[in-house]
Amino acid sequence: MESEDAKKIIKRLDILINLLLSNTQQNKIKDADKIVSLKGLGLSASEIAEITNKSRQNIDVVLRRIKQKK
Repeated sequence: MESEDAKKIIKRLDILINLLLSNTQQNKIKDADKIVSLKGLGLSASEIAEITNKSRQNIDVVLRRIKQKK
């Protein structure tokens, strides 16, 4: 049985692999699309901010704008 810490590490590695793969394609994905993808993978705004090196407030604004467009 995997420990809770191991599950968190595996989840983060899966996310990083997905981001790396999307950046190797010719059409690089936009920051907003990365943020939406990370949110869709179940990360909190704080976790997304840490991964993307953006402020928590920036992440909240991007997510709010995307939600308003829908």
